[in-house]
Amino acid sequence: MALAKICGLSTPEAVAAALAGKAAYVGFMFFEKSPRNVAPEAAWRLAQPVRGKAKVFLAGMVHRVIDTALQLHGALGYSLDTPLAAWYARVRSQRLVDGPDEVHRWNVGKRAWGLIKAKQTTEAAR
Repeated sequence: MALAKICGLSTPEAVAAALAGKAAYVGFMFFEKSPRNVAPEAAWRLAQPVRGKAKVFLAGMVHRVIDTALQLHGALGYSLDTPLAAWYARVRSQRLVDGPDEVHRWNVGKRAWGLIKAKQTTEAAR
């Protein structure tokens, strides 16, 4: 199954339409010269319907990328000669902001299970 990401969303209606169309991911444009540009505060409000999923996915993904970079650099990655140690410290704390990842996984699971029970199909929980 292919997963779709819909980017450049700037209104609550566009986010709702993307989610209704089973988009696996939604994205926002922060480039100021783009006609689809949204402020970070507006993107935060627009992302509320998927915040738990996004928080777990993004924090985990960035953590894995930096962890891989640390592995590739060996002991040098933990020294002050590269920015990796500072990045790791900042990213590690982001896994706790807005609640631990496990809490968000439980909440996403509860919502999905509620949809499955209400619709009697797993299609609604995607």
